[in-house]
Amino acid sequence: MKISIIIPAYNVEKYLDRCLETCFSQDLSEKEYEVIVVNDGAKDKTLDIALRWKENHANMTVISQENQGLSMARNNGLKEALGEYVMFLDSDDWIAENCLKLITDKCLSEKLDMLRFCAARMINDKPYRMYSYKAYDKVIPGRNLLETKFFVCVPFAVYRKAFLIENKLSFYPGIYHEDNEFTPRAYYYAERVGSIDDIIYCLRQTPGSITHTVNPKKVKDLCKVAANLKSFAEETVKSKYKAAIYRQAADCMNSCFRELNRMDANTQAPLFKDLYAIRKEITGYFLKSSSYKHKIEGLLIGICPKKMLSIHSLLDIVHYKERQKQKGIA
Repeated sequence: MKISIIIPAYNVEKYLDRCLETCFSQDLSEKEYEVIVVNDGAKDKTLDIALRWKENHANMTVISQENQGLSMARNNGLKEALGEYVMFLDSDDWIAENCLKLITDKCLSEKLDMLRFCAARMINDKPYRMYSYKAYDKVIPGRNLLETKFFVCVPFAVYRKAFLIENKLSFYPGIYHEDNEFTPRAYYYAERVGSIDDIIYCLRQTPGSITHTVNPKKVKDLCKVAANLKSFAEETVKSKYKAAIYRQAADCMNSCFRELNRMDANTQAPLFKDLYAIRKEITGYFLKSSSYKHKIEGLLIGICPKKMLSIHSLLDIVHYKERQKQKGIA
């Protein structure tokens, strides 16, 4: 078994058929790969759709669990995976047809821990390439890529299963933004990271998705992820790479500030109070980051912590066009 595609699925009856159709429109024999759908306690027809596809494909497995969230669905799918490599696919997205041979041939021939590929954001049925890997044609240790621009989105790469197990890389349960916590650790441990410039992953713009909804829990979870990355930097990471991990923690805090600025004043107030209580830790994330932009932000927050949201907003405007370009919108 060359590769396992793990698909957490929760209330995606509108999208699952498209996702699975592309999984089975591939250039590998069904004996060489498998599809694992993890039904995360869906309340719609998600399970019925998955079971219908399973009837016609011997290489498909359907697992059902009580609703435990994306992290546990991925973790439980990983436990069942038989492939040498694993791909995590969100159930409202899809992959390119006939892409698995390209992926597995490169992974196996170059003995990769991770293989990165390109993604496109679908807007009004038109694909927008999100980034390019043309500059990366060699196998590189992942820790050397921590200072480059990379997306933390887990489905934008495949991973050698044994590599994940050996380094105890799993998904933190019960939180949003689990990818922000997982991906920097994966890059740090990966000795052999390859890249291909082909668009493999198609990202659907779903209005009600986690990414596009305002939720106070997301603010708390981003703080938790930043704290976990700090612990990882201090307890595990070699001195040379600590600043790169702090850079990821600072990015999490900027995402946290961005979420807060989307909220009304009554919702925002108690959450900001919690942030103010840990202002010294937050300032440290920015000052210890390898990014000079973060250092400036940390210095300003340190001087005037009550204005941290305003400081972030001001700096965010400066870098707005850069972020939009990264998202494939500009």
